[in-house]
Amino acid sequence: MARCILLLAALSWAFGQNQPPRYKAIFEPVNVKADVKLFDVHFVSDEVGWLAGGRSELAGGAIFYTEDGGKSWTTQFGDIQSSDHATGMLRFIDPHTGWAAQGTGGGTSWLLHTSDGRTWNQTGTIPTHAADYAFTSRTHGIYVEGDHIGLTNDGGQHWQTVATCIVEAEVNGLTQRIHCGYTALHFPTPSVGYAVTKGGINGAFALFKTDDGGATWRGAAIPADKDAQDVFFFDANVGYVRTGFPDAGRLFRTTDGGRTFTGTAGSPGDRMKFADASVGWAFHYGKLGYTTTGGDRWTSRSFNFPATVHAFSLPSRHRGYVAGEHGMVYRYRIVPVEYSVQGMIDAPAMPGYDRSSETKSH
Repeated sequence: MARCILLLAALSWAFGQNQPPRYKAIFEPVNVKADVKLFDVHFVSDEVGWLAGGRSELAGGAIFYTEDGGKSWTTQFGDIQSSDHATGMLRFIDPHTGWAAQGTGGGTSWLLHTSDGRTWNQTGTIPTHAADYAFTSRTHGIYVEGDHIGLTNDGGQHWQTVATCIVEAEVNGLTQRIHCGYTALHFPTPSVGYAVTKGGINGAFALFKTDDGGATWRGAAIPADKDAQDVFFFDANVGYVRTGFPDAGRLFRTTDGGRTFTGTAGSPGDRMKFADASVGWAFHYGKLGYTTTGGDRWTSRSFNFPATVHAFSLPSRHRGYVAGEHGMVYRYRIVPVEYSVQGMIDAPAMPGYDRSSETKSH
C-alpha cells in the first residue's frame, strides 16, 4: 500500500512538472496621459505611488499620484503648463511622509514635503547639485554634495556641514590625505548610514559611515579600480557598493559594516533597489539588471520600451514600475498566461511571488 501511495505521488509530481505555466511576468503600460518627462517614481505599496517630473527640466514641474497601480493618475502638485522647474528626487519614510526637490534656477532647490501623502508644501531648501539625500524622520535629513555632507534637524530649513570628504590612502607606498567627492548615500536604519565617493583616490573608493544618524562620520579608503557610484545596505552590517560605469562596473559586498569587502560577479546597472533580502533591480536606460539571490549574482535583460527609462521603483518582488520620457510608465506584475494588453512586454518572473494576489485584473 505504501509503495502504491509513493508511486501515485511520483506520478502526480511528474504530471505537474509537464503542465504548462499558469502565470507569466510582464511589463504593461500605465502611462500618464500627458507629454511630461518623468525623473523619478516611488511606490510605497504595490498600488500607491508618486511620479515627479515636468514638461522639461525647466518648466511644467508637477507631482502625480496613483492609488490603483497606475490605472489612473492625478496631479497633486504643480502644473505642467507652468514655467516652474521640474520636480524630482522622491523620498519617503512611510506611506504618508515624503519629500521631493524642485529646481529654482539658482544654487538651491525647493524641498517639497508631504505629511499626509496628498498635499505638498515648500518646507525648506536643498542644494541644486546634491548627489543624493535621505530623511530618517520628519525633521532629520542628510544630503551629500561635492565634498561635504549636510545635516538638518528642522526639515530642511537650515543645514550644517558635518563632514568633508578627506581620507587617508596609501599611494606608491606613501600615506596621503586626499580630497574626494560624494556620489550616493543610504541609511538602512535611522542611526546607521553609509556614503560613498569618487575622485582623488588612486586605486580605491572611500566609504564613510555614521552610527549617530549623520552627526559624525568616519571614512576609510577601500581598494578598487574605479570610483564608487552607488551604495545599498540591507541592515547595519550587510550591503553593497557599486563602482565604475553601470554597464561595466563591479560590485563589492560587505558583511561587517564596511570593514572588509569582497568582489562579486557581474555589474547590476545604475542605482540598486531591493524589494527584500533576495530580489533586487538596477536599470540602465532600457536594460534591467536583476538578482534573486540577494545580490551575489545578477542577470541582465534589455527591453524595448517606447521611451528612455529615467527611474524605477520596486515595492515588492512581484510589482515594479519604470518611468521616463513622454509620460511613460510601465508596470511589472504577474498575470495569468492568457492575459494580454496592448503594449505588453514579456519579463522575467521573480521567484516566490504570491500568485493568489495577482489573479485579479487591475
